This record gives sequence, structure tokens and C-alpha cells, in this order.
Amino acid sequence: MAKVHSHDAFTGLVMKAESTWGTDPGTWGTGMKVPFTTEDLHYDVEVFPVSEEFGSLGGLQSVDTGRQSITGSITVEPTYNTPWWWVLFSAAWGTENLVSDRGILDATTVVTNLNTHIWTPGTSAPLSLAIRKWLGGVGPAASAYFQLLLGLKVTRMVWNQPRNGRANVTFDFIGKSGEAVLGTGESIPALALATKVKAIDFTTTGSRTHGYIKVGSTLADFNTMGFTLTMDRKIELDDNYLQTLTQTTEPGIVGTREVTLELDTDLEQDWGAAGKPWAEFRAGTVSSCTIGYDSGVTAISPEEYNFKFDLPALVWTDIRPQATQAGAFPMPLTGVAQIGPRSNLDTPYDAHAFPTTNFDIRALAHVVGTDDLDVKFTTLPNAT
Repeated sequence: MAKVHSHDAFTGLVMKAESTWGTDPGTWGTGMKVPFTTEDLHYDVEVFPVSEEFGSLGGLQSVDTGRQSITGSITVEPTYNTPWWWVLFSAAWGTENLVSDRGILDATTVVTNLNTHIWTPGTSAPLSLAIRKWLGGVGPAASAYFQLLLGLKVTRMVWNQPRNGRANVTFDFIGKSGEAVLGTGESIPALALATKVKAIDFTTTGSRTHGYIKVGSTLADFNTMGFTLTMDRKIELDDNYLQTLTQTTEPGIVGTREVTLELDTDLEQDWGAAGKPWAEFRAGTVSSCTIGYDSGVTAISPEEYNFKFDLPALVWTDIRPQATQAGAFPMPLTGVAQIGPRSNLDTPYDAHAFPTTNFDIRALAHVVGTDDLDVKFTTLPNAT
């Protein structure tokens, strides 16, 4: 029997949003193919602990199993202009607002065919996804197996921007079930051309005018090689009743959300000056941070796409000026986001009054009209 390879025609992920948790949404011809760098979504079977019995034979006399669930992760390279990315990204959040004909840094000036989307975690669990994980080889589709994974919810998102490269984002999932299904004869959707999110999008030369990383209680440019932003939604399965030990129920929020930011930078001679992160760290001053990508004008993207994260209240928990290597000394920084007012962000980074209440993190993107037909990407509720 032939092996299945990464380049085979019927190897890949196809994703759809669920309308009902854990239920096959059907009509997979309208699904979206997701390009990925790694994935390890798999079945987990709960195994109940076994007590140590003295005088027993020394081996397990039985193995008691309970419910089955899906866990694992997908790592992808984010894009500015493909629907699969915005649906997947939205699955990590609790609200989505659409502001038509406005850019992310100006909520008043009308810009036709350019819409801003705003995501916040909210207080409810995110929407769920269904995925067909094709592991079928060269085909044809009718003879190729795929796993049907249902009820997938993002419990943690890790956005990593390495030095000098493209961003990558890892989504950790918890879900309901996964069945091995024989192919249905449907084709896997084709991939559209994409404008990738990458390190060069922080430059402010040429057509890129809004790339930046700014930190401080008064926002100021901060020289950074890379960063890692983690949002842990704390979505897990509840303990089951004795009567339902083998049933997998819808996972929900079981703890307080944690948002952390790690900045990768080198030590500069004025690292201890007033207004710098070290001074805020020592004084216990609440900082803030805004991170903005700008696609610039490219062959695939004839208009700019902008994307940013806002953290209005960031507490530095670990800053380490280090003389640990030859050459430039590193100074890694770690901060934890707390809930704070949008006004901490300073103008124009405080544009758009969503949410109207204080928040710990939000994400904003403006998307040109050819890729965004004046509708939200999801059925998530609006933030108020």
C-alpha cells in the first residue's frame, strides 16, 4: 500500500464554521482549504487512574476509559487577504465589530471600500469549527480517507513574530470527536493567492507607512527584533457526572484569561532612562503596547492592508539586561496584560470605541473592499 505524503493531492485541511457545536455543517464544497506548517489534532481518550492494590498480580487487571475528545494544534502563517485566515483567527475571539469605510487608525475619515474589523475576547467562549483533515494520498477523492473533526474550539493562540521572517500563529484546540471517513468524491478547494504577514511589514519605507511597535505609559517607538503574544482563553472540558462519564460535552471557560507579551530585543545604552520599560518595571508603572503591521503595496495586494494588536495596560513582570554572549547583549522583556482604558493608547492608536468598556487586548484589521464585501467574517456578537 502506498504511503501518504505532504505534497499529495488529497492531503490537507478544509475548515468550516459550525452553526451548532459538534454538528457536521455539511456542504463541504464551500469549505476553505487551510495551508499549514504543522498540525497534530488527535483523539484523546480519558483513562481513569488505577489504585495500587497490595497483594495483586503486579499488572493491570483492567483499564477503565471514559470520554473521548480532540486536542492538538495547528500552526499557520497568517495572511491579510484570505477568508480562511480571518475565520480561523476569529475563532480565538469572542466578539467582532465591523466599521465600514474606515481605517484602523482613523475612525472618522471616510475611505470607501476599506473596512475595519475589531476583535475582543469578550466574556463568552468563541465559535466552534469543523475540520476535514485529509490524509488520503494522491486520490481519487472517493477512495481517500479523511478525519472529520467536530466541535473544535480555540483554547489558546500564540502569535510568534521571529527575527527577519514571516509571522506564524499556533492555535491550540479542544473538540468533540473525530471520525475516519471514506472520501466523498468532492475535490479539496484550491488555495487563493495570499499576502503574508511578515517582519518587513514593520518598516516605514516606501508604501509601508503604518508599521510599528510602540510601548510605554506614553507610547513611543521601541526597537524590537521579534515578539511572541499569547492569549490563553482557559477553555476546557468540565468534569462529567457519574451518569455521563463517556459523554463529551461542550467545553467552556474555566479560568481567568491570561495575555502575555514577550519582546525580543538587544540592550541599548539608554536602557535605564526614564520612560523606558526598565524604569517602568522598577517603578511598577503600568505600561501599554500597540503593534502594527502594514502590508504595503504588492503585486498581490494593490492596496495596503493594516493589522494591529492593542494592549492598553501592560505590567512588566520580567526584564533581563544580560551579558551572556559575544556581540550585542540581549534584553528579553515579558509583560502581562491587565484590563485598562482605551485612552492609555494615545492618539491615533486609540481610534474606534470598541469595546466601550475597558479591555486587556483587542485586534484590528482593515481590509480592502475586493476582499471584504461589507460583512463580518463570523457570526460573533458585536462588542458593546
